[in-house]
Amino acid sequence: MFLLLAASLVVRFLRSGGPAMLRMMGGSPDQGEQAHEHHHHH
Repeated sequence: MFLLLAASLVVRFLRSGGPAMLRMMGGSPDQGEQAHEHHHHH
């Protein structure tokens, strides 16, 4: 039963664009810090 659930979740992930989302989120930590730099004004 668990294997059927796991397989259906993997298929759903692959069909919903999961790999593309992971590629977009990927990259080096330095690159992520520069892309998501926040400026706080106090």
